Amino acid sequence: DTAHAADLAATGVAPERIRVAGPLILSGAPERSAPSPSRMVIDYFDQAPCSRAKLIRMGAPAVYHSPERAVAALQHVVAAVRDVYGDREWVLRLKSKRAASEQEDSAYFDLIRTLAEAEPRFVVLDPRTSPLYLYADATATIGFPFVSPVVSAAAADVPSCFYDPFGEAHPSGARREIPILRGPDALRSW
Repeated sequence: DTAHAADLAATGVAPERIRVAGPLILSGAPERSAPSPSRMVIDYFDQAPCSRAKLIRMGAPAVYHSPERAVAALQHVVAAVRDVYGDREWVLRLKSKRAASEQEDSAYFDLIRTLAEAEPRFVVLDPRTSPLYLYADATATIGFPFVSPVVSAAAADVPSCFYDPFGEAHPSGARREIPILRGPDALRSW
């Protein structure tokens, strides 16, 4: 929001590097249809990693959004979808917060490229894609704690959860209603 942008500007971040996104508009999205029982569509919303210094400048808790955590989370989500759905028809759509060129750490985006080349059912969406259009046919949404598209998906009656691979995230506010799955076993069970 604009107040957050003003805070960033006050820390010395160049104005041309500040982008204001929001507010999150929940109207105008397509009507949600019943998900197909024969085709599972899982949306994964990440908080694309950036340096710890950048997270601190933004006021974010660095422990939740480290590159190592992002890599582990994506690996666990892909493995769980493969394990649970196997040979059935499924697609895992990745909606990143930012484009790869904007990141300071490449391990996560190297993983994304490897998965996209190796698994045709793993689809990387343009970061500019509105998540509101994804909810229409999603079977479920999984998000890195505490990305707002998961909150919106839950409000649209899409089964939704946050996934924390190391079990260290703690909910606050309205996000308490959305389960936080901790570790690969909890993810597969969900």
